[in-house]
Amino acid sequence: MNRVELNYGMLLVVLALLGLGMVMVYSSSAVFALETYGDSLFFTKRQSMFLVMGLCAMTVGLAIPSRFFYHNAYWLLALAVGLLVLVMVPGLGHRAGGATRWLSLGFFKLQVGEIVKVCLIAYLAMSLAKKADQMAVFRVGVVPHLMVLGVVATCLLQQPDFGTTVLLTLVTLTMLFCAGARLRHIFGLFAAVIPLGIYFVVAAPYRMKRITAFLDPWTHREGVGYQVVESLLTFGSGQMTGLGLGDGRQKLFFLPAAHTDFIFAVIGEETGFVGTAAILGLFFIFMMMGFQAVSRQHSRFERYLALGLTCVFAYQTLFNVFVVLGLLPTKGITLPFISYGGSSLILSCFMAGMLLRLASRETPEET
Repeated sequence: MNRVELNYGMLLVVLALLGLGMVMVYSSSAVFALETYGDSLFFTKRQSMFLVMGLCAMTVGLAIPSRFFYHNAYWLLALAVGLLVLVMVPGLGHRAGGATRWLSLGFFKLQVGEIVKVCLIAYLAMSLAKKADQMAVFRVGVVPHLMVLGVVATCLLQQPDFGTTVLLTLVTLTMLFCAGARLRHIFGLFAAVIPLGIYFVVAAPYRMKRITAFLDPWTHREGVGYQVVESLLTFGSGQMTGLGLGDGRQKLFFLPAAHTDFIFAVIGEETGFVGTAAILGLFFIFMMMGFQAVSRQHSRFERYLALGLTCVFAYQTLFNVFVVLGLLPTKGITLPFISYGGSSLILSCFMAGMLLRLASRETPEET
């Protein structure tokens, strides 16, 4: 058995983000919770419970050896696809906001897409490590992985969950490129996917509305552009130092999803440029530590596993921030460690535990 010497720097960054997330969930949801549920701490209490579960999940992720994910990669992939199918079964899947993305587990609703992230990354890391010497061969290094991604993406789009589909597509292409796939193959696939992406946008009226809101939100301020405009007004009103913690105004029934997908806008309003820069600085440090962990791995599998986990956090953070700033159409993607939500917080903590183990040093125990 090996003893893990923790990377306390990464651990402190994650704990700092979790703590700031708890503060901002209360600040952004208290008035809404009081009006809706008669308890200003309604969301804060639930997030506290999710945080405890998340810390347990982080401990589990830290305790599991990486070889477990290598040897069980196929089973994990089967689990991911199975859950994606189960969520579409009437009576098992929970529908909210026009999407069926959750499995009803009594007191808790599990968002399947969060588990799929872990399972797909583990499978890709295993498969890329096995095929490392043949990655330049299109039919060996690229096609099988894209077929698996295609199955997962098709299931996700049935929910529909376009945001997670785009996120996992980018993570997959990044891992393929870093594993040695030819650049012309990546660009060729990207070019081939663009028409498909356009089709999925045009075929769904709600996605077209999001594109319209993204391209010209101010013209459609009272309609499809309302959320984007309110997000920009919320974020911009904080200026340099913000209005003060708890003193934000836009969260008072103006900004939808203030404590979930658009919590970063509330951070901007209440803490200003200083607060948002600090949050992004913590995320940047976390990502840099993740990429350092990638470079320190001796085995290909662990290298690709650390890369995939780091890319998920990096892309998801960028997506959320860009949506809040109106630089991307709304996608329903949370800000890791910060946004309200049980599945997102628990699985983010689990992945952070996995990455923390990879970023830590393992030494043989003395006998």
